[in-house]
This record gives sequence, structure tokens and C-alpha cells, in this order.
Amino acid sequence: MSAGSGTPPIRGFREECELLAPLESFDPAAFRGDDRVPQDVCNFVLTLALAYNDCKDAIYAHIVLAESKPAEPPRRTKLWGALGGAQFHAFRAVASVIHEVCERIRTDDGVLRDEFFRSVVRNLPAPSREAWEALVDVALQATPKDGLGKQLHRLRNKLTFHYDPEALFIGYAEHFLGERKRDDRAFVSRGENMRATRFFFADAAATGYARSVAGADEAAEELKGDLQDAVNRVNHGLMVLVRAFIERRGFPCRREAEG
Repeated sequence: MSAGSGTPPIRGFREECELLAPLESFDPAAFRGDDRVPQDVCNFVLTLALAYNDCKDAIYAHIVLAESKPAEPPRRTKLWGALGGAQFHAFRAVASVIHEVCERIRTDDGVLRDEFFRSVVRNLPAPSREAWEALVDVALQATPKDGLGKQLHRLRNKLTFHYDPEALFIGYAEHFLGERKRDDRAFVSRGENMRATRFFFADAAATGYARSVAGADEAAEELKGDLQDAVNRVNHGLMVLVRAFIERRGFPCRREAEG
């Protein structure tokens, strides 16, 4: 998963914030409905804006954790266990954002038929429009038309299990009890507070479930690659759509001084 095309490697949150474009503002009325644009459409695009931010944050966490891994090969240590668990959490968080956006599209499908919203989508650059249309197809259970749609369909169905107890035990058995088990012992750090405690066996259950649905380590890595490509394309599409909505409503942005 990458932070964006052509961006330098992530080093820290403050350094990452320095890459943000200059601060601007617009009239908040851009998200208040009127006779031309229903409030439901404004609410929907506002939700997409938050989804974009959430996805961006989860991508940042995933990359920072990946860059924190030691140079030596993985070992059974507290550091490797915690890093692997936290990174897979960020990975699932990204997939969950996509899943929740799909649910919002399915629930608010009337917005998709609104003429103003349709005009915003029609005038998007082709890559952003295609990414949005692929996301809509997956949300509405349409047959995926292209590679991106197939990636999104696979991600939505296989990686977001929302604390499903049965799914977690499938992963637990995959890692600890099955013929292809990775460990004979379940690991834990038992401290007196949150900083000192981690249930490594629960992380293993989550990653074990991902391996079980993918079929093999190689397939799991392929699935992860699908997520990276799909998320980068879809979240960029959401970014462009939100900006286009504000501009099409006729609310210009102006430069602001910080402080």
C-alpha cells in the first residue's frame, strides 16, 4: 500500500503533515442542501470525505508499521508479534472502510440517481470515474466489469469479517490446530496494564483466517497486493469526487494563513 504516487518515504507523522498542500477554506454552505441539491446528496458526499480521511489514516499506519520492522528475518519475539498484529489491523481497517462505503452506497442508492450528483460523476477524470463506478458495481452486487471491480469484490467478501466469532476460530484453528499449523503454543504478554499486555494468539487468529480464505501463503500475498492497488485507486477517486462536488456547487476555496 503506498501513500501516493511520487511521494517520499514516510518517516514520521509531523513530516507526513508537511507534505499536505497549503491550508484553504470554503463556505460551509457547500454541504447544506437547497432546491438544486438535496440534503441527502450533501450528506452522502460528506460521508465520502470522512471515508477518504479514514482510509488515508489506515494506509499511513500500515506503511509506518511496515517500515518499523527490523532488518533481520522474523523471529518469535514480542516486537515481531506486536508489529505483525498491528500491521494486519491497519490492513483490515482499510478493507473495512471500503466495505462501509459499499454499504453506504447500497443503503443510499437513491443518491446515485440524483441529477446533480450524476453530473459530478460524469465530469470526473476517466480514472476517478472508473474507480467510482467499479465501487458502485460492487456495492450493488453487479458483476465486476474489470480488474479493479474484481479486486474490490474479492476484498469486500474475504477480508472484512467484523469480529465474526466463527471466522476467528477458523483462523485460530488454521494457525494452531490444523494440519498446516504454524505454532504448537499460543503466545501472550500478560502485564498489569494495556501497555504491558497483548494477546498475540488473537492476532494469529486474524491472520490465519486471511490465509484460510486465500488458500495459501502465496494467495494471501496476492490478496494483499489486490488491496494495495484497489485502495490506492479508489481512495484517489473519492478525493477527486469530493473536491469536484464542492467546486460544482460553486463554492471556491481560498488560501488561509495558519495560526
